[in-house]
Amino acid sequence: MTRRLEQIIFYGLLAAIIFTALAHGAVETWSLVIFELLILLLVFLWGLRAVVRREMTIRIPRVLFPLVVLLLIGLVQGLSFTNGAGQVRSLSMDVEATRQTTTVLFILILALLLATNFLARRHQLMKLTVFLTAYGLVMAMFGLIQHFAWNGKFYWWRQTTDLVTSPYGPFVAHNHFAGYLELLLPIPIALVVTRAGRIETRVFYLFCAAMMGGAALASLSRGGFISLFVELVFLGVMAFFLPAKQLTSGRKRRSSRSTHSSQLTKLTSPLAAVLITALAIGASIYWIGLEPVLSRISKGQILSNTPQEETFFVSRGWIWRDTYSMIKAHPFTGVGFGAFETAFPVYSQSDGSLLVGQAHNDFLQIVAEVGLLGGILALWFVALIVQQVWRGMRLSDPLMAGLSLGGGASVVGMAVHSLFDFNLQLPSHALLLLVISAIVSQASVRDATPAVSNIRTLEPLPESLSTPLAQIR
Repeated sequence: MTRRLEQIIFYGLLAAIIFTALAHGAVETWSLVIFELLILLLVFLWGLRAVVRREMTIRIPRVLFPLVVLLLIGLVQGLSFTNGAGQVRSLSMDVEATRQTTTVLFILILALLLATNFLARRHQLMKLTVFLTAYGLVMAMFGLIQHFAWNGKFYWWRQTTDLVTSPYGPFVAHNHFAGYLELLLPIPIALVVTRAGRIETRVFYLFCAAMMGGAALASLSRGGFISLFVELVFLGVMAFFLPAKQLTSGRKRRSSRSTHSSQLTKLTSPLAAVLITALAIGASIYWIGLEPVLSRISKGQILSNTPQEETFFVSRGWIWRDTYSMIKAHPFTGVGFGAFETAFPVYSQSDGSLLVGQAHNDFLQIVAEVGLLGGILALWFVALIVQQVWRGMRLSDPLMAGLSLGGGASVVGMAVHSLFDFNLQLPSHALLLLVISAIVSQASVRDATPAVSNIRTLEPLPESLSTPLAQIR
């Protein structure tokens, strides 16, 4: 019974990852509700497992702490009261939006805890690695197929709206498709860099990474171009800091292999793996067509029927300028978690003809909504990940080192892309990022200083389900 529940929770998490992506990022009410109910169901099964075992251990990743602080801020901003004059007062300029966004964050925190506790064993991490690699390959192929066979409808049957101007894959914006693949692409490359798996498996990893990179380029996302480049540079540079045993892994077995196998080994060496992937991705530009890529970089054109040039100020600069005005007006309290769309017209210098729901810079938006503390929390989260990556990539286990290195590249790439877009405001991207963060935490937990803390019951759960005492260590 216990093992069956663990399997249901494990595959339920994978189902949540797939569903949120296929449901266009889970940004619509119906898809968001299904996602939230699914996570709550998995949490219920977690509790049921504890009752069956009459014992419960909760692993808490360090990256949870900045998220909890952000959740508390959202709860405070979501409070409102009516004064003597009958006016409703609150720290948020849109209390309802703040409450909804805080609820989504709470669900994501639960998902992070589920991932940390049910992706803790090595065989589970191996299954997840295979899933993420194959999932990224399928997502890349689907995006390319739909791109070349686009008929104006998602999945060739769901009609788009006039607001959808640059769809790609299952997402309403090409930037979101590129951002999603950026989270998946570094993992197979990192596993090749750390020599995890057989040689044939590593060659397959390189193929998957090349397909993902080519699909990301085909989306014509300039933020995707930059982030992809940063990820490859990160992997190449960090490869030099791997322990010597990682770089010489399998040398004793190599002498007994065939010449063909030895050639494959050379192709999958750490630096060669990154270079070959970069060349394969670059070669895909010619397959896609060099002109649209160069046009997108130089002029900002997305489609051939949009001849106007999109300068930086036209695309994002004016939004950043007005967002800065919001920050100056509310430097410490912010306008309210999730209240950006409501507050923006108050501080914008535009004529109001355009609806602006995001700052197209996740760091600016979190500061505008939560205050300067929001920016500190974002940097704290990234710093914790980097610390865990450095610890995990120096382990002797190639799988754990590869997951740490790949997860670190994913987070760094997403952090760079977040300077230009709003990927992390989609539940699909936020969920995948947190699952990868849980992977990094679990990969580094084998070190002397674990990246998670355990809450373990002092005694088995009683029949009455009374709350047991807990100990944090």
